[in-house]
Amino acid sequence: LPDTDHYTTAWDLYLITKEARTHHDFMPLVGTIYYEVPATNLSNVRKLRTTNNLITNWYTTGYLYKGAEGIKTGSTSAAGYCLVASASRSGRSLLSVVLGAERITLEDGTVVKGWGENARGIFVGGVLFSNNPGNDDPTGITASNISISNTWDTTHMLVCAYECPPGTNKPASGGSDNVLHFEYLLSEQKFDFIPTDLDGYENASGKPMLNGTFFEMWNNIGTTLGEDQKYTGTMLETHYKNLLSVDTERDSVSSVDFNDEAMNLMMYSKSYNAACRLMTTIDSVLDKLINNTGITT
Repeated sequence: LPDTDHYTTAWDLYLITKEARTHHDFMPLVGTIYYEVPATNLSNVRKLRTTNNLITNWYTTGYLYKGAEGIKTGSTSAAGYCLVASASRSGRSLLSVVLGAERITLEDGTVVKGWGENARGIFVGGVLFSNNPGNDDPTGITASNISISNTWDTTHMLVCAYECPPGTNKPASGGSDNVLHFEYLLSEQKFDFIPTDLDGYENASGKPMLNGTFFEMWNNIGTTLGEDQKYTGTMLETHYKNLLSVDTERDSVSSVDFNDEAMNLMMYSKSYNAACRLMTTIDSVLDKLINNTGITT
């Protein structure tokens, strides 16, 4: 790139994109914020991120647009900065094609780019989050190392963003770009939540218990607690029913009062003794009649 025989027009790109939007898989594909490439024998897991700042503020802030749907960015030295983008609101969709754009250069020759100033003239106050409290590096942020950047932590510039007139970097009004970036980190950025990252759980499993956003982790905690509560309640009810069943069966087999049993035994004992005395008396009478009575002559 570039090639003199490789050219197009904004209208051509509009027609191509208009047709592509009618295909079911096209918009979800071009609106993907990032894709996680699985690990192979030659590399670890990799994340490929879109460079369309209308749908993500991972690389920079100031462009995130409500309703933006992505599509395609691209640039070469000959073509300049190009963007095909669309947005939908209230049932209405707009398609934009920009070709040959240039970076904004300030009066002193400074090229507007990066986190400090961007091409729209917004001064956002540096990196808000970093991978270590001692620097301003936003790369490699995980759930265990995310920190407020050193600049934001050590300076007085604790505001969301500055809206500046074109060609300047002095604030004219407040903005909310870093709030949107914070919202992105909470709602879109995925982290590995590893138990050993918590104090007191050094001996726990080092495997991630969840890979997801903070909101997904919060929902997972609620779901897990709810399932555990339901399981525990079911087990408690089952044990109670089992104990009640055992108690009922025991009562059905031995449902006699011990006091009544003792009285019955005493009555049986007295009756037995009386019967024995009666038998002894009858035996004595018979013996007398048989052996001590007779006819004399």
